[in-house]
Amino acid sequence: MSIEREDIGIMEDIDNMNNTPDTLTTNTIEKFALENRVKLNKVRRVCGDDRFTAEQSLGSVRVFGGDEGILTAIKAAATKAEIAVSATELVEKYEGILKKLYGDDTQIEVHTAQHALEKGTIGCGFMEKAINVPNIHEHLSNEDAREIHEAILAGAHKEVVLDGDHAAKSVMLVHSDEWSVNSRSEHEQHFVVDEGSITSYLREITPMFGIYGLNADDVVNQFESQMGKTAEQLAAGLNIYDINFDPQGHPSATFKGIVPSPELQN
Repeated sequence: MSIEREDIGIMEDIDNMNNTPDTLTTNTIEKFALENRVKLNKVRRVCGDDRFTAEQSLGSVRVFGGDEGILTAIKAAATKAEIAVSATELVEKYEGILKKLYGDDTQIEVHTAQHALEKGTIGCGFMEKAINVPNIHEHLSNEDAREIHEAILAGAHKEVVLDGDHAAKSVMLVHSDEWSVNSRSEHEQHFVVDEGSITSYLREITPMFGIYGLNADDVVNQFESQMGKTAEQLAAGLNIYDINFDPQGHPSATFKGIVPSPELQN
């Protein structure tokens, strides 16, 4: 993505800051966010996978697992509330919600990876862990995740194929209604989650499922829990940064912590 003239001064300010270890890390993140910022496209959600190119994500709302991650959060919240609902029913309801919000041509999207296609395995790290790591999520069984994945693949859907390996340098949590950040440049990759936008989206769509007793707060809590547990599997040891944008679109990064290893949480 090209950098507009108004941003050049910001770039120079970043480069000229004191190069202590702490400011260098934060400033490097801010520089990446500025160079790779993109207008948020709220019509589409894709995974926060660091392998997505700008041409593949196209400013979409970034969320671990994309549409699949949204459905696993809904399923877990339903299970917690002791609401019986099948994967097929959830997928059908979500398809209807997407069409109502964004038009009849809108489909659920998934992604895989080239190496997974060649091996016949699951290419989305979020879903692969949800399906294969025993007891990774408190209210979502491995079979629940598998059934959601298979129900989506059995119907009309779009699939994006990623290339390359995971090489993320950080986890970026973006808080903006206008901007997102492309997760991959020519020389650098980061996990990206549009945490503010996806939280608002979950609160919007939860009542649209028409499931009595399904609570939006529970859905958001399950989403956050699933994101954290997945990060432990895929991003242990990486720094986490909150990314905010000012009214002119200039990013600021705040160090939030380090993704723990799974064994430290058990």
